[in-house]
Amino acid sequence: MYKNKRAFTLIELLVVVLIIGILSAIALPQYTKAVEKARLTEAVSNSRSLRNAIDFYLLENGWVSSAGGLHLSDMGLTTELSGGGPGEYDYETKDFIYNVFCENDRCEVEIEHRGWDYGLVSRKYSVSGEWTNICVTQLTEKGRKMCKNIEGFTYQDQEN
Repeated sequence: MYKNKRAFTLIELLVVVLIIGILSAIALPQYTKAVEKARLTEAVSNSRSLRNAIDFYLLENGWVSSAGGLHLSDMGLTTELSGGGPGEYDYETKDFIYNVFCENDRCEVEIEHRGWDYGLVSRKYSVSGEWTNICVTQLTEKGRKMCKNIEGFTYQDQEN
């Protein structure tokens, strides 16, 4: 009576589930690495946009001599950045905190990863000067891996 029915055996189903499990175990770490690299690329792009906005501000208004310093909002900069908006800090996204300020003889763009594994720092010491870009880690393996792959940023370990 049951000989003409077609069906999968329990062994066949277990083999398929096992193969899917193995493939997902291989693919998931690669996916998370790709997502983290994309987020870092977004932060580097936002850093470039903020540096350009500061350069335009300095060209238009001259060097900042305020001892208290000027933040992004004080400069009247309305730079649109991808992935977030103004918050408790100058700018926030799900993964990064952005602080932008100019005081006395320098302007700085600080971008901190919310996991505190690494941060991007860009500094400028004069209107006509070049930006120096540093990726700073907190001595974590994840931070080291991320910092070593950023083009245009030098790598530096920093203890807490």
